[in-house]
Amino acid sequence: MASEVLGAFLSDALAISGFPLSNAPGSVAALALQRVFQQRAEAAREVLQDELRRGDITSLDAAGDDAAAAILFRYLRAAQEGAARRNLRLLAQVIRGQLSSGNLVADEFLSYADVLAPLRREEIVLLGAMAQRRDELREAAPSAVQTWTMVENELFGTAMFPTRGHIKAAARALGRSGLVLLITIWNSDLTVLSVLFDKFAEFCDFEAASNEV
Repeated sequence: MASEVLGAFLSDALAISGFPLSNAPGSVAALALQRVFQQRAEAAREVLQDELRRGDITSLDAAGDDAAAAILFRYLRAAQEGAARRNLRLLAQVIRGQLSSGNLVADEFLSYADVLAPLRREEIVLLGAMAQRRDELREAAPSAVQTWTMVENELFGTAMFPTRGHIKAAARALGRSGLVLLITIWNSDLTVLSVLFDKFAEFCDFEAASNEV
């Protein structure tokens, strides 16, 4: 399955999306919805093609036709459901990374997508800040408490995190992803990176994604 799959598949996105736009050709709402989906499909294609160029990848042959179709469909579905550009970037990085390693498997990609697609902006920003101190933010790291405090101090007072409560709320919400663990050490509550984060970090640049517009 060569690179034209990206163009053909994403260009035909509306036709396979399951939204019966053709049933109401005169509807203003249908036309508006069509424009929204077209814009999202184009944004998704742009991000994916950019990541594939970075990896010098021109084909999805390594995944096989069925797997490539399932992967692209899931990626596109995330875009249609309103996943932000930063989330699409992370998903595209997984596709690029797994293609580069010759191990792009639909089931595995879907498990990545289920974690990455729902991440909110503040959660990605928090992950990006933690990723900068990856080695110091392990559960067993002696410096974990001090390092988490440093992360909190950096984020505290920003527009996204006006209070420490906002940071803690983002950390608790992020716990659902499995990428972080919420623990207590020496009567101090802190957030540390999990072993699952290491798996995702093989492909995903959370620090860069946190700066994505």
